[in-house]
Amino acid sequence: MVRIAVIGAGISGLSVAYHLLQNLQRHKENFTVDVYEKENRVGGTVHSFKEEGFLIEAGPNGFLDSKPSTLRLCSLLNIYSQLLPANQASKRRYIYLRNQLQLTPEKPIQFLTSDVLSIQGKSRFLLEPFIKKAPNERDETIAEFGKRRIGNEAVENLLDPMVTGVFAGNPRTMSLKACFPRIWELEQQYGSLTKALMEIRKKRKTSGPAGPGGILTSFPQGIEYLVERISQENLIHIYYNQEIKNIDYNHGYWYVDKNTNTPYDVLICAVPAYVFASIFRGFSSSVSQKLASIPYSPMAVLGLGYKKEKVQGCVDGFGFLIPHKEKRKILGCLFSSNIFPGRAPQGYELIKVLAGGARFPQIKDYSETRIKDFCLEEVKSILNIRAKPDFMKMFKYSKAIPQYRRGHLKLLEEVKNEITPYKGLFFTGNAYYGVALNDCTKNSLFTAQSVISYLKKHK
Repeated sequence: MVRIAVIGAGISGLSVAYHLLQNLQRHKENFTVDVYEKENRVGGTVHSFKEEGFLIEAGPNGFLDSKPSTLRLCSLLNIYSQLLPANQASKRRYIYLRNQLQLTPEKPIQFLTSDVLSIQGKSRFLLEPFIKKAPNERDETIAEFGKRRIGNEAVENLLDPMVTGVFAGNPRTMSLKACFPRIWELEQQYGSLTKALMEIRKKRKTSGPAGPGGILTSFPQGIEYLVERISQENLIHIYYNQEIKNIDYNHGYWYVDKNTNTPYDVLICAVPAYVFASIFRGFSSSVSQKLASIPYSPMAVLGLGYKKEKVQGCVDGFGFLIPHKEKRKILGCLFSSNIFPGRAPQGYELIKVLAGGARFPQIKDYSETRIKDFCLEEVKSILNIRAKPDFMKMFKYSKAIPQYRRGHLKLLEEVKNEITPYKGLFFTGNAYYGVALNDCTKNSLFTAQSVISYLKKHK
């Protein structure tokens, strides 16, 4: 009997459990996969909240269909046919600059006619193909990379809001190689991002109608449907309301908390880095300190529902992000009812307001009333919406999104080396090699494959 314990029933923990289940069944192994979850629901921050006909994504809105890992998972679960691509209307995305919404160019050539960059900024942008690539070993921040390749104005007006949209982070502290490895790889391979894009287009001429790198995709029921569907697999045993605070390792077996005598051949930690740090403190203070040093940005998400006539002409496209230099109190807004159908009742619009992040960490100490007040004031000022919302729902996270700062990848290598003596221990999640849902499902598949390889060698 092969026994596997997974701590954490978010998308990472559930998808690694599912891939293990698939593999062990295929090889007709006698096994058990136990998942321990401290909450009374699965999904973690993947949460599609439904109330009064509104559907608010408290966490990610979906995933891009340009990468295979989540699509493959949906196919295995027989829910591929239920996938819901974003509406064509959500193709338009905006950046808030100089007190107005500026349409974001979709293609590099469109920057030449856009107002997102000044004439000087465009001139500097055009020099990108002639800039030398950085040494392979250099761990640049996103801002350092951007300033070197496309100029400081492009960093402030374009890269800054892009990092906000993905990490709610600060491009001046975050590692390019860790946060956007594909961009780093393209520069290393082609020497220029412009040259890379030209070569890629020659090889495959594709275009996505709803944003960069593919089409944003979800389900009619919300993205939480994916984790709910995994949790319904019969051979995955989920133990709810089970917060794991202690683990033990004895004679090659793992034990979860002191109230169980079940020996596990494999233990997978699919929890936030700071939780893994706490659990592992009794084994290695060095590993624990390294994991605990991975910072998280706080976030507040406010869903606002309005009757359509109250916001006529104010809600267009996907939404907008705000560069740090604009000194606004929110990070941006998503027009959720434009992106996917069924996010608001008939005759209503749903706006998702994002606030906090590395830009405004003190939000974690604000009351919900205070956050709602300044969010409404910002929406009123930016979108010229004077009416009061007909519906409001807030979600607040003191530790929402991990921040991959300079040295992040080196830190992870050190952690992996230091836990080598502890056989059968693995970790996965959004704190390590990507925060997007696609990253989580990809890394979970890789972790499952690593577990299977380990079992073949040691069991």
